[in-house]
Amino acid sequence: MSILKFIEIKKLSIFDNFSWNCSEDFRKYNLIFGFNGSGKSTLSNLFNLIAKNQNFPSEKKQDLFDDLKCSDDAKVKFLCTDKETLLYPLTGDGHNNNKSIYVFNSNFVADHVFDGRKGKIQKFNVAETVLEDPEIVELNEIIEKKELDKGKSESEQEEYKNSFEAIKQQFNKKFRETFPSGNLRNPNFPDVQSIPTENKSDLELAIRQKISEYQISKDQAALIADIEKLGNVSFSQISLDFPSLKTLLNTTAREKAVTTLKSKIETFQAKVNEEDISKIEPWYRFGKLLLEKSNQTDETTCPLCNSNLNNTIIDLIKEFGEYFDSSYEEFKQNIADHTRQLATAQIFCTANKDSKTTLQQEATKYHAMLENKMPDIRIDGLTSQIKTLTDLVDDKGNNSSKIIDFELTNIQSAIENYNEDIKKLNDFKDELISTLQARRKSPETLETDIRRLYSKLIILELNGHEDKNNVKKYHELSSQIATYNNELIQHSTAKMQRLRALKLEAKKVGEYLEKLGINHFTIDLNEEDDNENILIKYNNSEKIRKRLRNTLSDGEKTALAFAYFLSKVTTEVKDKGNTIIVIDDPISSLDDNRLYQTAYLIHKEFKDYRQLFILSHNLLFMKFLNPNFRVKTSKSCYLINRGCISDLPKSLQNFQSPYFYMLESLLEFSSDETPNYEEARKYLPNYIRRILETFFSFKYAQLTTKSNANQSAGLEYFISDIIDFETLPDTSVGKISKDNIQDKLSNINKLCDGFSHGNTQHLDESNFITDDALRNIALETIDIIEYFDGFHSTNLKKLISKQTEDDNVEVAITAAG
Repeated sequence: MSILKFIEIKKLSIFDNFSWNCSEDFRKYNLIFGFNGSGKSTLSNLFNLIAKNQNFPSEKKQDLFDDLKCSDDAKVKFLCTDKETLLYPLTGDGHNNNKSIYVFNSNFVADHVFDGRKGKIQKFNVAETVLEDPEIVELNEIIEKKELDKGKSESEQEEYKNSFEAIKQQFNKKFRETFPSGNLRNPNFPDVQSIPTENKSDLELAIRQKISEYQISKDQAALIADIEKLGNVSFSQISLDFPSLKTLLNTTAREKAVTTLKSKIETFQAKVNEEDISKIEPWYRFGKLLLEKSNQTDETTCPLCNSNLNNTIIDLIKEFGEYFDSSYEEFKQNIADHTRQLATAQIFCTANKDSKTTLQQEATKYHAMLENKMPDIRIDGLTSQIKTLTDLVDDKGNNSSKIIDFELTNIQSAIENYNEDIKKLNDFKDELISTLQARRKSPETLETDIRRLYSKLIILELNGHEDKNNVKKYHELSSQIATYNNELIQHSTAKMQRLRALKLEAKKVGEYLEKLGINHFTIDLNEEDDNENILIKYNNSEKIRKRLRNTLSDGEKTALAFAYFLSKVTTEVKDKGNTIIVIDDPISSLDDNRLYQTAYLIHKEFKDYRQLFILSHNLLFMKFLNPNFRVKTSKSCYLINRGCISDLPKSLQNFQSPYFYMLESLLEFSSDETPNYEEARKYLPNYIRRILETFFSFKYAQLTTKSNANQSAGLEYFISDIIDFETLPDTSVGKISKDNIQDKLSNINKLCDGFSHGNTQHLDESNFITDDALRNIALETIDIIEYFDGFHSTNLKKLISKQTEDDNVEVAITAAG
């Protein structure tokens, strides 16, 4: 796989909405030049997002992406050979973001060598590297065999796991028929002790019963209401005093009356119809009361006929009293008691009938959980018999002298049978209440019970028949794998100890340090300190130094980091043809000699890899690199500038100097009728300053200041110390003349210095470069160069014009082809 282009870089650091616009795709060798702040570091980090996790872990990818992104829709998209698309973050459009890519940049240095505080060299990943050491070779063979055996056991075990998952899904589907939003929780493979003793049929029956209980328990309020409803249901037995009732019906209350009164009453009763008798007896009772009142008021006249009763009233009162004595009162009370008993019995019959209806409804509702059926009893045939008895008692009460002869045996027997049936209904009601109270479980408890039963069923299904014992076989494989792991740890430890003895990292890094021209110190690794493990020894001293930050210069740290990168890649990579190398500025603080050695070493070590990407801001380093990759069809050169990637301009080709490129940009801006001022403000002030400093450096042969040989001569230095404005020719070019050239240069320096160096004080002083001011200083810069050296200015314009014409011809040829 080769990377052809960035299809899109959206909202990532300096890249806003980049899409590929270059004339060529990436090739085998790709040189990318860019000034500081152009986006090189971001570009190199984008390769980390698609590197294999061993080189750049997934969690670091996420952290890196979060640090780079400017909005939630940020993304990067690569196009590779065979039309493969790589995308980060991963979506359906991208896949397999796990490529063999090694990136050298500031992230690599911080993670593997020096994080700014401590020096710590990470161990090489040599698990797949073939080393020549015999002991390592033997250990690798043993480890390979153990890993192969372990892999076979893991494959067998994986089949059991897959079967376990399939069975869980099968029963989970059934479980969700009752619990639509639930899932069975069987996260771990069961152990042998968890195999249930029940058979499949028993477990399935228990599940069905529990599901029935669960359906009821879901409405606890209804269940409680039904229990309370049944508690209010009552069945009452009927109690009648049959001996007393029989005596009552067969006895008369007139047997003690005096003969005279009895004769009078009987004579009078004989004159009236039988149905009127009930009206006569109350009249006699009232007559007695009238006689008593007459006697108390000394009136001896009959209240009924006005006869003189002076001699007979006492006798009449006595005769009335004898007839209506206490025995008659007892008779009437007896009538009332039996009437009340019969009325209560009638009420019980009606209430019992209603209670039976309620009980029948509840029994039907909960029949699935009842062991016994409701008794099939008819209790509605007694009402008419009680009604007959009631009528007889009423008849007797109205005619106390009437003897009623009625056979009570059949009714008494019917009531006894009725009471037995009532007891059966009461017993059944109590049983139903007890059953419902036993089912008063919470839905959560029942769901837990159902889950437990399903878990048993899953394990039973997984284990298969007794001759299969799948659970046992699975755990036997686990034991085998654990044994292999222990053995692999032992052999890997032995290998690590051997590697430590070989000091592979220190040895390889030392070799590459020499190739980079660093031979005045050596490094070793402190195997006892994982926190800061780099030991440094200078050749002129026996002292071992441990603190990298205080020991090595910036250039030496850069060389050490790149030497480690070279060592790591050449040690770990077996398949160069499928590995991509990305290198971002490996030459910080290196002198010219080491720049050349680094360029030569990069070509020597990485020319046979699948692809090579080199990014740098250093033109001299790129100039050293360029000739090493001579095959034009395998090399592409690009410019990265302000978050855009384009073809390398001809003014920068051969990487001689950025002077022509910056001057070309200045001329293009000045000649553009509608320039992009907002974009130009980001780079043009810096370009103007550097153009003038470069021009004056060669014009006056001044590379440094007089006071400091290590400090480059700046524009301000030329204005104040070098240019003799009094001896300049008295001529003018555009708006530039001898009289104003010093002021013009000072103004240009004032405006450009803050924007070039980021000096906030200067920015405050110059405030903001307006569109007019930016155009004026651009035009004035061109005029100043022409003022000082018209020949130089004329030839520069011709060179740039010729390059533009050549570009147009090349575009036309490409289009025609």
